Amino acid sequence: TSQAEENGQELEQKIKALTQTQAQNLVSGLFAIHANFGADQPQGGITIFTPENNYKSVSVTLASESVRNWVRTFFMNNIWSDLALYPTHTAWQILESYMMEALMRTNQYKVRRCVGKSDAGYLTAFHVQLGGCTSKSLQLDCTNAVLNGIDDVLYYSSDTSHPLYDMIFKRGTVFYAFQVTIGSSHDSKRTLINAVASRLLLGPGQELRLYYAVHEAKFDSFVKNPVQPPSPQGVSIYHLCLRQSL
Repeated sequence: TSQAEENGQELEQKIKALTQTQAQNLVSGLFAIHANFGADQPQGGITIFTPENNYKSVSVTLASESVRNWVRTFFMNNIWSDLALYPTHTAWQILESYMMEALMRTNQYKVRRCVGKSDAGYLTAFHVQLGGCTSKSLQLDCTNAVLNGIDDVLYYSSDTSHPLYDMIFKRGTVFYAFQVTIGSSHDSKRTLINAVASRLLLGPGQELRLYYAVHEAKFDSFVKNPVQPPSPQGVSIYHLCLRQSL
């Protein structure tokens, strides 16, 4: 076992030793500089102290983006059911991070076509394999980045109101876009769908597959608004079930 692997395992155990309140504070960006950092506390390695103002003060941050995602995953596993019961912006952020990390691996997801509840297709779910991305890239304009980038890079936006989707990657002739939502419904504007499809320069044999990712507790009742938005040639839209422990 390498030193890096041992350090990773030790850090994982420290994260698992966090209390629910500690994990919530870390996820929310609330750091108590003078509390809960004693020798018997698990935060060592999770946070970094940075001197400021000529060592007259100090700031506390999470050690890395990977640590932030690990803590969010740990926190989410403890509050999985609450994410559906109390749909807040923080809940959306956690689910978005979870979706992003899940796409770095190949997982099987339950999906259905984006139709209304009265359509027979609403009850006809099927399974697809998605993910297996090799890296992530933070971008302001993900559509431009994925169009000109390489396969299997997951692009996600620094713009919280990024049009149509939260993250996207391409593989061959197919673009895979994901919109994470915590509600029982989600607006879908035809103009946005058309605009993204147009910017991706979809030609013969090319596809844009748009997945609305919802918590498994909401999946059986989730609908779009409109329930079956019209889409241009080459665009297909689905509901995707986000289950725990992907």
